[in-house]
Amino acid sequence: MRFSQKGFTLIELLVVIAIIGLLSAVILVALNGSKSKSGDAVVKSNLDGILVMGELQVNTKGCYARNPTGEICDSTHPPVYGPQACPTTSTETFLAMTAIIKKITAATNAGGGLNSCSTSLGGQAWAVVVQYKTDLKKAWCIDSTGKKREVSNTTNYDQASINAEITAGSACVE
Repeated sequence: MRFSQKGFTLIELLVVIAIIGLLSAVILVALNGSKSKSGDAVVKSNLDGILVMGELQVNTKGCYARNPTGEICDSTHPPVYGPQACPTTSTETFLAMTAIIKKITAATNAGGGLNSCSTSLGGQAWAVVVQYKTDLKKAWCIDSTGKKREVSNTTNYDQASINAEITAGSACVE
């Protein structure tokens, strides 16, 4: 009586498992890069949303301000903000509006964790910069003039160096 082979040998099973493991490793490496890049896209997308909100604000009030008491913008109101870490609570600055705080927070959480904001005296200009996730030496900067650009540092950003990417006049540094 002859026996026919009805299964896989141990060697064949080990080869298949090794191939599946190798393919899984390659796919995971590729996906991790995509996940980091998606964080950078979230940074850019949220900051672009602030640009649109800013234009709506200036068309409504004539300046970039959040005036909870209803004052109009003048040469001294709202006061200067920054360059410093973006506000996380309500103040009179345009960048402290609840919807904008949410966008900056989402961008910061998706990115490298650092941000900086600045508004000018009288609410005539603003700028925001948020660190990337993929490269902690790079960040995305937008300002009220519509400028959007990548900025970079020679070392990983800290709060002082990211503050230096926007001017006290509320623009992305060239």
